[in-house]
Amino acid sequence: MSCPRIFTLTLLTCLVAAASAAELVLTPTELVLVDGRKVQGQLAAELDAHLIVYSPGLGTIKSFRKEFVASYTKDKKPVKVSAPRALTPEDLEINLDWNGWLDAAPDKGPKPAYATQKWSPPKRLMVWKNLGGQPQNGTYDSSQGKVKCMVANGADAGNWLVLGAPLDGQLWDLDTDLILPGVEEGKSYQVTAGDVSFRHVSAENHAQLLCHRMRIQGNVWIHERGRVQVTAVKEGTFVGPFHTVIFLDRPPIGELITKEWRRAWARNSNCDPEGFKIVRSGSWDYGGYQLAQYIFIKKDPGASVEFLGNIISRDKFWCFSGTTILGPDCAMMADTRNGDWVMKDATLQLMSGATWGKFQNKLNLNDQGIDGTVEFGTAERPLTKDVFVATSWKDYSGLFHESNNGGTYSGFSVAAQGKLRMHSADPTSARVVFRYLDRDGGIAWCNKRNDGHGNPFYKELNK
Repeated sequence: MSCPRIFTLTLLTCLVAAASAAELVLTPTELVLVDGRKVQGQLAAELDAHLIVYSPGLGTIKSFRKEFVASYTKDKKPVKVSAPRALTPEDLEINLDWNGWLDAAPDKGPKPAYATQKWSPPKRLMVWKNLGGQPQNGTYDSSQGKVKCMVANGADAGNWLVLGAPLDGQLWDLDTDLILPGVEEGKSYQVTAGDVSFRHVSAENHAQLLCHRMRIQGNVWIHERGRVQVTAVKEGTFVGPFHTVIFLDRPPIGELITKEWRRAWARNSNCDPEGFKIVRSGSWDYGGYQLAQYIFIKKDPGASVEFLGNIISRDKFWCFSGTTILGPDCAMMADTRNGDWVMKDATLQLMSGATWGKFQNKLNLNDQGIDGTVEFGTAERPLTKDVFVATSWKDYSGLFHESNNGGTYSGFSVAAQGKLRMHSADPTSARVVFRYLDRDGGIAWCNKRNDGHGNPFYKELNK
């Protein structure tokens, strides 16, 4: 092949690579929603049906469907979009789904660490652009039954609008932001991916990111009808030097799991799917509570991650390093294969109203092991209401056909080098409450015995 032809092919290849990504330009904007509310942010992209907007501090991303935007500013000039109108409850809760920025400080009280974090623009922003929901080649469960959805390959760069640095065939990295814009239920979609790394991610209603393994350095915003999950028996690991926040916006499981539900579950040797219907009736999809098989926190010293909402690990919840925070009213629950672990270089903090415990009774081994530090409230954010540590009752008799090593295991175990601290605004009303999982019909599944039947509830045991 002659040199001119080689040069031509090389030039074409470079042009294709350059065309695979557009420049990421963030400009200040003010959106006026059709119901009159105003939203300040940084405009990142204008799609056919959506506007893609960063929060003012670049700590998270949100899409706004244009049908809910009356106007927005671009280059300081107003752009009219839709006529003002009143919104229905469904529009407010599902289609628009706007209650403020994830990374904003609460209206009252001290600022959480994540609200003080300063962010720069990412190396690249990836916006899922295949929003038509076709072909409907998959399904998932919801409280309304099976939902048809499109299943698409996240590794296919053609499915993304890439703003900033081109992908050049490489995997996503810890300076890549992702947003899966919300769509109508009939256009639901699932994005499947392998081992991935990213900074911020937002999965909005009827949009799901399902990974083999993930490493996350920034903020995670999972709307009630969205999902970000590790679906394999692998870890979701939270890393990096930043103060970050993870919000899984679903109703508290403790309010959904009733005694009747647990009895229905326990009656069936296969953990009766009928029982799930009771839970699903109070939430969009039960499966969306599950973040990963293993939740690992490996933050740099001095950095933190704060969990908000209601979150399940299908196995391990292990804090290796840095500070892990269970924010106000957060519930962190893991399955019973392994105990939760706060290692020597880690700190776990529980804020007001938080719950830490297994989501079903763990007959043997420790529920929670503390080699590092656990703080109930902090000097800057003292407890203003009770926090709960839910521990299991143990089988020292062999009644349930499982060895408990002579009764050496416990629900809550602090090693010699471990530390516990408490900061309460009022110790008479803002306490640390240790309780059995099933003591008052609170958060708990019924753990199956080896013969396939459910354990009795704590209240039903002989006293």
